[in-house]
Amino acid sequence: MTTTAHNTRTFTALTDAQIEAAQAIVDAHNAKVNPTGEPWCVNGRPGYYIIDLTGRKHCYYTLYRFNNLAIRHDKAYQYICNLSLDLMEAVNKVCTRRGLPVMLDTGSGNFRPEHIEALVFHIGRYKGQPISDVYAENPGYVVWAANNMTAKNKNQQMTIEALRHMRDAHFQMVTEENKATCTSTYQGLLKERSTRQLTVYAVKQPVVDPVYGTISKKRYRAQDAQGNLYQFYTNDDLVVDQAYSVTGTVRNHKEYLGKQYTCLNRVKTVAA
Repeated sequence: MTTTAHNTRTFTALTDAQIEAAQAIVDAHNAKVNPTGEPWCVNGRPGYYIIDLTGRKHCYYTLYRFNNLAIRHDKAYQYICNLSLDLMEAVNKVCTRRGLPVMLDTGSGNFRPEHIEALVFHIGRYKGQPISDVYAENPGYVVWAANNMTAKNKNQQMTIEALRHMRDAHFQMVTEENKATCTSTYQGLLKERSTRQLTVYAVKQPVVDPVYGTISKKRYRAQDAQGNLYQFYTNDDLVVDQAYSVTGTVRNHKEYLGKQYTCLNRVKTVAA
């Protein structure tokens, strides 16, 4: 645990054990005031409290309320009061097992994405639905939302941060699964040119700029009979699931999400 002085204030970095202890109090409070586990911002529910680390020196634990029933959207997020410089004291002041559920955010470095049941999509096809439920149904949408959605207020920003944590955790999970199951290994030496029999399994269309037109080639991913994976760019119109004789130079070896790809350039293709 480290301590940093800020003039007359002192900010103490928290250990994982301290954060988990505070989160346990929050979870017990939430289970008492919301025993059915219903999302906090749907079906006429009034919202929730947020304990956030704020202040010019980033040392105050502060209480806010997100009021889902506010008439004006810009008034939905309300400052209540400063709680304490100590996390446990702040949590115990709010988590009395009465009132509204509580969301705890101790700073981006300590944010716990597993405690995100309160956060819902504020726009889009899943508007009003908890992001954890959407992830279980459609993880690809969560990844897209994390990369593309923007926030207009602090509540939405918390949702975006949670989406990004879920995206990163998703990619980490996929990477670990691929490392355990994928048999692909790097093929050939760098700058080595040779011909291989490959079957295309995926294609990414070129980027098209409205002003400059097409600014990239199609990206193909293919594999050989042993399951080794390859990636290359070409203007040729190749067909997915079709086999080709591919002549190319090994440009580099790269790992994507736990899978090893041999990347080719100066590619020429002939249908097998």
